[in-house]
Amino acid sequence: MSLVRLAVEDGVAVLTLADPPLNLISRRLTRELGDALASLEANRAVKTMVVRGSGSRAFSAGSDIKEFPALMERGNVIEDKLSLENEVFNRLAGFPQPTIAAIDGLTLGGGAELALCCDYRIMSSDGRIGFPEIHLATAPGSGGLSRLPRLVGQSRAMRLLLDGRPITADEALRIGLVDETVEAGRSIEAALARAREWAARAPGAARMIKRGVLRATASAVEAEIAASLEESRAIFATEGMREGVESFLAKRRPRFERD
Repeated sequence: MSLVRLAVEDGVAVLTLADPPLNLISRRLTRELGDALASLEANRAVKTMVVRGSGSRAFSAGSDIKEFPALMERGNVIEDKLSLENEVFNRLAGFPQPTIAAIDGLTLGGGAELALCCDYRIMSSDGRIGFPEIHLATAPGSGGLSRLPRLVGQSRAMRLLLDGRPITADEALRIGLVDETVEAGRSIEAALARAREWAARAPGAARMIKRGVLRATASAVEAEIAASLEESRAIFATEGMREGVESFLAKRRPRFERD
């Protein structure tokens, strides 16, 4: 069964992360997401796209931490996970047509980084979004360190990343992390309404606007993400990271020593 579902109707594509209840960013889901994006890029009928998570519990609760121990043991977290993740996330960020994230429930870690790749974010009032990587003794490794400060500013980004605690939809709207909040359970309805509205606009102009806006920061983001991957390579080899993963899987408080 596929972990990513696609539907296209009246120019609006809906891409669904389909691994409920948490829609974790596993390597398999990432590969299928890349294939889905490639298919949609080639579909000239697509004028806008909505990205959503299956179910109401989570847009995506982040990376599948169960994949980490074997990858860390082999020393190839970058080669076998983060490089592909960044390639696919960058593909979403550079998708030619406007994209909207419909956010319900939890949006954490890699799931939040995925949402940052969309052009517009609509969040249900009962949702929570955050970057808890610090509690695993690591940091966002798929574009979050670059994209988050551009959205909310350096100081707010630093607080979110160092606190590691998710924030409410109201707070996310206040700081500019999301663009719109709606009643609980109505994010997909609101996202589809806006996507249909945008799909009725001249597609060539929409593509040109998006290219122009992204071009202003494209080279800087690319360089920052490349540097972030090298930082991730180093941090995944630390004892702190091993303790963070082990404590998470064992559901106990971490005991961090010096890295």
